[in-house]
Amino acid sequence: MKNNLLHLVLLLVLSACAQNEAAPIEDGTQQQSTTAQAQDYFEHKVQAEYAQHFELSDHGNYKLVKTDATFYPNGKQEEGKSRQDIIVLVQKGTEAPPLTGALQDAQVVFIPIDKVAVNVQHSESFLRELGLVERINTIGGLYSFDDTMRNKALNGELGQVGYSWHSPPNIEVLLERQPEVFLMTLASMDHTQSLEKCRQLGIPTVAVFDWAEQDYQARAEWV
Repeated sequence: MKNNLLHLVLLLVLSACAQNEAAPIEDGTQQQSTTAQAQDYFEHKVQAEYAQHFELSDHGNYKLVKTDATFYPNGKQEEGKSRQDIIVLVQKGTEAPPLTGALQDAQVVFIPIDKVAVNVQHSESFLRELGLVERINTIGGLYSFDDTMRNKALNGELGQVGYSWHSPPNIEVLLERQPEVFLMTLASMDHTQSLEKCRQLGIPTVAVFDWAEQDYQARAEWV
């Protein structure tokens, strides 16, 4: 069950792999762009019943994901600090919406993706269950449950970005490996500085907050 209590965003960016990719939009008229955004590219719809820390809506050629979490240093409720995030998952071959207004600080990720970086072990397991483990190009380190993954990291075939619960990610490794998305589980509010730095350097980075849910049913909906 634990391997199933994983990331909403991970499934969303990869679920499109089972769907037909959109034909690229030809350079030209505004009408072509409008038509692409009006078309519904995603058969998979998500309706949260238990989860309290994400909202998702469909907009033709893109999905809008709003997530949030509160960090409690040393478990002290009075010291809690909240973090909100907006992700725009755009079908490859179509145009992203204008990042203005409520989307001004949003992170755009084009889907489906081919190269994924993760910084927790169970993300590897989830990708394996989906038959997409070969798309991982960066893992947390050498504590993988999978001997093959561990050996690939030892041989330099996979990058090692560091595990989320120990330290912020090694950004130099991410710049070298150039993942199409970095699924970053944050262990501390302090790590948000690294998240923003990754984005500034052109590394599409998604904050994962499934751990913020209070029960397993809610966490399962992030899958």
